[in-house]
Amino acid sequence: MKSRRTELEKYGPNLDQRFFRAISDLKYRGDASAHAIEEDPSQDDLEEKSKSATNVAKILFRLKTEAKTAHRNN
Repeated sequence: MKSRRTELEKYGPNLDQRFFRAISDLKYRGDASAHAIEEDPSQDDLEEKSKSATNVAKILFRLKTEAKTAHRNN
């Protein structure tokens, strides 16, 4: 992700450390959960993970749209 940070910041100059940390957390949790089974996850934990993933996805989609628009205008 570090290698793409500068590229992402061109289209989302307001991205902060929390955004990049959220992506790293999602990746780490996803990698770890692919090798383990959580038997009884709490509803709060599921909602927190869902909210975080949804937020990151929305930002990435917005960045994708902005990048496409920027390339059309150049």
